[in-house]
Amino acid sequence: AILDENYFVDTDIEVNTYTNFYREVKKRYPQIEDFEIMNEVNIQNKGAYLNEEDTRWYSKVLNSIENVKTKSDNIICGGTATGFSGGNWITSETFYSYVYNTNGLVKCNHYAIHPYTINNLEKLRQKIDSHVNLYDSYGGFYKLDITEYGSTTSALSEDKQAVDIVKQTVDLEEKCNFIILYNLWSTGEQIEWSKQFGILRNDYTPKPAYYTYKKY
Repeated sequence: AILDENYFVDTDIEVNTYTNFYREVKKRYPQIEDFEIMNEVNIQNKGAYLNEEDTRWYSKVLNSIENVKTKSDNIICGGTATGFSGGNWITSETFYSYVYNTNGLVKCNHYAIHPYTINNLEKLRQKIDSHVNLYDSYGGFYKLDITEYGSTTSALSEDKQAVDIVKQTVDLEEKCNFIILYNLWSTGEQIEWSKQFGILRNDYTPKPAYYTYKKY
């Protein structure tokens, strides 16, 4: 479950409001065990936390929800889109440094990233290692969750996507707590980056990646 209200949490009132929102989601959907608190929070066009002072409020939200969560809930820090960079976005590593510096990891022992690297295992490994090394420097008692990863046929042929997804999965399973493939279904017929990550085509017919992923 991704809890994302698409606004800055910049007052104590909104921290409480967000905590109450979490409680209501949990009450309505008691089967959910893992909660990701906001999504891609280092990206400017999504209301990003671009400096340490902004992140202080994000950390308050993490701590507030940790205080009211049930034992079965795994509270995951916000997924950061480490596959992207540029503009006024900050890196995933910088964002998590801010979270650490503002005491956001006092109780939360999960952190999540989106390590998009199409057909480039070396780059994928660099991204994972840089985060593992960062969190080892904080003590090492943290779980790395991959809440999005995948390969798009807007950049590769369907046959190459089939191989790329399995290679990424093998590498990520070695070092990560859990991984979630993006996406089951291609959300459009256009050859656009975000629309062609599916292992099913837009008409629901399987791509080769469906079979390689299932076989693995």
